Amino acid sequence: MASDTPITDPIPPPANASAVTKWAFLEAGLRHIMTGQYVSFTRAASLCTVADDYCKPSKVRGGGKTDRERNEGSMGRDLSNNVSRFFKTYLKTLRAQPNVLLMLLQHYTQEWDRYRAGAQYVHRLFTYFNRHWVKKERDNGRKKGAHPIYELALIQWRTNFLRYIQSDNSKLTSATLRLIERHRNGQEIDEELVKKVVDSFLSLGIVAPDLHKGKLSVYREEFEIPFLETTEKHYEVKSGAFLAEHTVVDYARRVEEWLREEEDRAERCLIVSTKKPLVSRCEIALIKKHSKPMQNTLQSLPRGEDCQRVHVLLARVPGGLT
Repeated sequence: MASDTPITDPIPPPANASAVTKWAFLEAGLRHIMTGQYVSFTRAASLCTVADDYCKPSKVRGGGKTDRERNEGSMGRDLSNNVSRFFKTYLKTLRAQPNVLLMLLQHYTQEWDRYRAGAQYVHRLFTYFNRHWVKKERDNGRKKGAHPIYELALIQWRTNFLRYIQSDNSKLTSATLRLIERHRNGQEIDEELVKKVVDSFLSLGIVAPDLHKGKLSVYREEFEIPFLETTEKHYEVKSGAFLAEHTVVDYARRVEEWLREEEDRAERCLIVSTKKPLVSRCEIALIKKHSKPMQNTLQSLPRGEDCQRVHVLLARVPGGLT
C-alpha cells in the first residue's frame, strides 16, 4: 500500500562539512534536476547555499589571506572537476540513439532541449562559483579550466555526446543534410529539427577548443562546410538532368526558383552569414558550369523577358557575359 507520507527534502550539510559530504548532496540534486524531476524552492535554495560554501574561502588555521585564497582556488577547481565528471557520466546514459533519420534527429533535439534547460537551471544555483571564483581565476591568468557551470555543461555535451554521435561517419550532420535533401526534392519536413541542430552547433561555439577561429567554428566545421559541399553537388546533378530535357529558357526560370528556395531556406533555418556562400555555391553549379549553352542561347534570343532573365543570371557569375 502506498505511503501518504510526504516526500521531504534531504537535509543539507553544514558549512563546516567535508567536501565529500557537500558534493554528495550537490550531486544528488544535480541528478534530480537533469532528469527532469521536481525540485522544491527549499531544496534549490539549499543547493545554492552548499554550492557557495563549497568553494568560498575558509579559515585556514595559522594562515593569512594568501592561504585562504589558495584554499578557495583549490576547492573551486575541485568543484569544477566534480561537475564536469557528473555531466560526463550523465551524458553517457543518453548515448543510445536510433539509426532511422527522423528518429535520430528527434532524439538529438529532444535531449538537447532537456539538457540545456537542466544545465541552465544548475548554472543559476552556482552563484558564487560563476561570479567570483571563475572571474578570480581568469583575472589571475588561470583561464584554462575556469568556466562557468553552463560552459562546463556545453563542453561535456560536445565531447561526450556530439562527438560520440559524429564519430560514426558524422551521423548527425548526415541526417540533417538528408532531411534538407528531402525538402529540396519536394517533401514536407519538420524544419524545427534543422533549426535546433544548427542552434546546438552555434551554442557549442562559445566553448570551442580553438576560440581563435571564432564562435562559429563548431557550426562551420560540423554543418556549414559539408552543407555547402553537398548543396553544390546536388545542383550539379539536378541542373544537368534538367538541361538535358528542357530548353535554356525553361532552365533559366527553374534556376530562379532554385535560388529563391535556397535563400528562403537559409533565412528560415540557418544563420545570416551562411546565405552569401550558399548563394555563391548555387551560382557556380547552376550558372557558371552551364554558362556556354546559356551564352549561346542569349545571342539568339530576341529582346524580351526571357532574354533579360538569362542575361541577369549570367551577370551573377564572373565571366558570365564574356
